[in-house]
Amino acid sequence: MSEPFQHYSRHAAAGTARVMETWQVVSRQPSWVLRAALITFLLVFAVPIVLLVLVAGIAAAAVFLVVAGFYRVFERLRSVVRGDGRKNVRVIQRRQ
Repeated sequence: MSEPFQHYSRHAAAGTARVMETWQVVSRQPSWVLRAALITFLLVFAVPIVLLVLVAGIAAAAVFLVVAGFYRVFERLRSVVRGDGRKNVRVIQRRQ
């Protein structure tokens, strides 16, 4: 090959390598369509589901606390009404 063609082929090879490297970088990046789809998915599905789970957890904790409070009050009232729990039982006092 003559000198001008060798220079051109080296320059073209270097340019092709740069183009391929740029193409690989660009192709790895998500497109605006994919980004828009992901944002739409998050806004329409993921955020409401997370909020519903959060509200359900708070409601479950509140119900648990209310039921535990009622149970505690009920147990105290039951012990007041019954006394010490002994009914028709004679207590034997043992000597020590």
